[in-house]
Amino acid sequence: MEKDIEALLAEHPFFKDMSAPYRALIAGCGKNVRFDAGQLIAKTGDVANQFFAIRHGRASIELHAPEKGPLILQTLEAGDILGWSWLFPPYRWTFDARAIEQIRAISFDGECLRGKCDRDPAMGYDFMSGSRRCSWTACRRHACSSWICMEPPPIEPMLSAAFRVRKNRRETADTRTLELVPRDETEAPAWRPGQFMMLYVFGVGEIPISISGDPAQREAIVHTVRAAGAVSRAICEAKPGFAIGVRGPFGSAWPMGECEGDDVVLVAGGIGLAPLRPVLYAIMADRARYRRVSLLIGARTPDILLYPREFDRWRARDIDVRVTVDAAALGWEGSVGPVTTLVPRADFEHSRASAFIVGPEIMMKFAVQALSDRGVPRERLFVSMERNMKCAIGFCGHCQLGPAFICKDGPVFAYPRLEPWLVIRNI
Repeated sequence: MEKDIEALLAEHPFFKDMSAPYRALIAGCGKNVRFDAGQLIAKTGDVANQFFAIRHGRASIELHAPEKGPLILQTLEAGDILGWSWLFPPYRWTFDARAIEQIRAISFDGECLRGKCDRDPAMGYDFMSGSRRCSWTACRRHACSSWICMEPPPIEPMLSAAFRVRKNRRETADTRTLELVPRDETEAPAWRPGQFMMLYVFGVGEIPISISGDPAQREAIVHTVRAAGAVSRAICEAKPGFAIGVRGPFGSAWPMGECEGDDVVLVAGGIGLAPLRPVLYAIMADRARYRRVSLLIGARTPDILLYPREFDRWRARDIDVRVTVDAAALGWEGSVGPVTTLVPRADFEHSRASAFIVGPEIMMKFAVQALSDRGVPRERLFVSMERNMKCAIGFCGHCQLGPAFICKDGPVFAYPRLEPWLVIRNI
């Protein structure tokens, strides 16, 4: 016997924890639907009068780019909810949705459900509360007296969430480390070492900044920022309590899993140490998973070295930290020369090593060559690239390098993938 809508809702991850009476009310707005592979489920700009609880199959969330065709932003599967545009005016789809394979779902009439939520705010709160998954992010709990006053969940990667500055710590004369926490006091989004956020200073602009904190800490997002332009300068000057818009996380991550049981070499030039610091935290959290770990740091002068107070702590966790500067100052007793001069001295087994490299592009090219000369296979050399990123989802094309979009396909790449393009001047 085919199950009724109420019974199907009781099995769906989004609805199973909802109280049974409310689930029965919601079931009255639903019906079973099916979409064949390739069939369009929703189209950008059309009236959004329904949403879908996927029971079987997969769907893609897409944006259409002129001359590029559809860009897949997310893939949804059984247990997910597709579509929140029905809930908030002007009730228009903000994306395309398409069936990747045959989909069976429960379709809900948006007007019917809005009416029931308005008549019973407690049911509306129960519907929206908790950590049930939405099409873009987990729905968040908001304590308010009626359902209609609740803040909508973010439904687009282009929408910034409001964060506030909790701490702003000086690193060097022009570089600061900021801790950002959500203004609504929820957890910060999960991320992986190597990814980045888009930080927006209201009235000034938005820039991509790598995450430089501990991935295990979820109460704040940490960024180390050098004041190099109007937006980065405004971020560096932000006082505790200052509001900053945050989008993300975006991009690819360092392949930590591929390095387990092997040697790891981290090569950082200047502020390039910031996107590598999360790798160090992840390694220290589970040090036994990795063999020898070498951290090679280069800077122009000793006074612009990042995180010098942490060097001894890293060394105490069996990480070989070596530092060099291009120009020594009075009292400097360390190495002098480019960071590539540290590669021959680092202790690692070339056939069992992977290297993560971040810094100026010319520095990364020479670091790749030095590591290759030590025998590290080029397919195990990974770099983090920078370009003029605007949208962070591969839509605007500003960050295109050859066939790759740095924001979407990167910023972390295996070096051989980009090598044909990096040898061409001025691209």
